[in-house]
Amino acid sequence: MKYSVCADILEFSSLDCYKKSFSERLYKIKADGFDTFEFWSWKNKNIDEISETATSLGMNVKAFSLDSKNDEISKMLAVHALNSGKTDMLKSAVYETAEIADKLKCKSLIITIGDNLPTLSYEKQLENIYASLSVCENILKSGGITLLVEPINRFERKEYLMPDANDAIKIIKNINSDYIKVLYDCYHQAREGKTDIKGLISSLDYIGHIHMAGVPQRNEPDLIMKETVKALKESDYKEYIGLEYIPTKENLKVITL
Repeated sequence: MKYSVCADILEFSSLDCYKKSFSERLYKIKADGFDTFEFWSWKNKNIDEISETATSLGMNVKAFSLDSKNDEISKMLAVHALNSGKTDMLKSAVYETAEIADKLKCKSLIITIGDNLPTLSYEKQLENIYASLSVCENILKSGGITLLVEPINRFERKEYLMPDANDAIKIIKNINSDYIKVLYDCYHQAREGKTDIKGLISSLDYIGHIHMAGVPQRNEPDLIMKETVKALKESDYKEYIGLEYIPTKENLKVITL
């Protein structure tokens, strides 16, 4: 099984070994036996430094989040990325982030759906999601990039429009694009009480990446996550599992599932 470690979330650990600069965390990830990492926003990071560090360590970037240097666009992406229908702003962010992805030799970008907009019906927001993803497809295809759409639990983001991964999977099935997939976060689904290992396995054609963390504290993956990995191995899943958790142990490798 292939693993990607989220470098950003490590700094939330109480352990001093993770309270380092971003590049220093990459050294830590590498030292603990991982060759691949991912992160959240690129806007607040020194991309040249990350590229140089990753190259020197022989590391790969699995994924990072869509963002923009334009504050208005960045704010839109943070709260209503797909459901607001602001397709021109979204296209601008995709073009901008694709350039960063090219520098980092990264082929996957993460996007959230958005918080519910009370002024719009659910049906209209669903229509906006389809329209938003549609305008992205040609840009993604030209760069060979996959957009990963992430459902998020409502305990941490109570107004989130689409916390259930099954709803996102339905959309991706209908779009039927090799360049738009679901980021299936097992932690978020477990927090929603939606753990469904069989459903995950049966939907792998529409899933481009998987995240894991223990529930409810978002620490090392727990028994349910280990059972999920076992099922993924038996299904011959060949993509990465992203370890997006807050470590309580000094060595990341001890949790390899």
